[in-house]
Amino acid sequence: MCVIILKPRGRRLPDDDLLRKAFNHNHDGFGWAYHREGTNEVVIQKGAMDFESARHIIRELRDPKACNIMMHFRLATEGKVCPENCHPYPISRKRAELKATEFVAHNALAHNGIITHAGATIGIKLQEDLTDTQKFIKYYLTKLGLSIYNEGVLKLISNYVGGRFGLLTPQGQITMGDFTEKAGLWYSNQTFMTTTYLQSYCESQQPPRFSYCDGCGAWEYLEEFLVGWWLCESCHKVLNGDVTNTIWQGRPPLWQGGVATQECLAWHGYNGE
Repeated sequence: MCVIILKPRGRRLPDDDLLRKAFNHNHDGFGWAYHREGTNEVVIQKGAMDFESARHIIRELRDPKACNIMMHFRLATEGKVCPENCHPYPISRKRAELKATEFVAHNALAHNGIITHAGATIGIKLQEDLTDTQKFIKYYLTKLGLSIYNEGVLKLISNYVGGRFGLLTPQGQITMGDFTEKAGLWYSNQTFMTTTYLQSYCESQQPPRFSYCDGCGAWEYLEEFLVGWWLCESCHKVLNGDVTNTIWQGRPPLWQGGVATQECLAWHGYNGE
């Protein structure tokens, strides 16, 4: 699912309890970006793979109340679970910049959702080790130039791609898609705050969206780039045949008889709160 949290200047950050819930329910990496006051610089810091590392990044900022901040908690659907694939990303064509865990840019973008249009159907090299959002930035958004800040263009992006985007610039914060305001902060979704979120999430993750690659042992989203042919985003092995009903190795069964298993809920950090 992922979640984006936008904190405007003058507002306080969410408390640790809420941030911990956001991380526990979206546990594949944390990153954030903030505008450095008085400059045209947006600082991107990402790659925290546990909550304590995320909290360390947050506490290093001397006066967060004075900054526009965008936070992202990742729940991976495409691409490896690793620090370099955490959001947000600069709008750049350069792989090194998209993967950088610390970077100073003129903007930063984060996404909540799955971008199905960013695959091989538009001629992208199958071997390229990029997430769906990184591909969309590199092959689409970088071609828009300054028009990316046009309201009409933003609506087109949101309607075409789906999901929700957050964009941080020196001029302010921009949202694409439906965000919800709560106590002055903007959330791409608030499902992580509810006790029923993990139950419904685990029950929804049924084949064929995810599968197991016998090449590298990764369990993740496999992109079907031709009918019956699949690409592993981790090792780039091309698989054919029925790969959609294999077992999620290393994690407990997600569902059984239409009901999420307690083992799955526990694996996601659900403690009944």
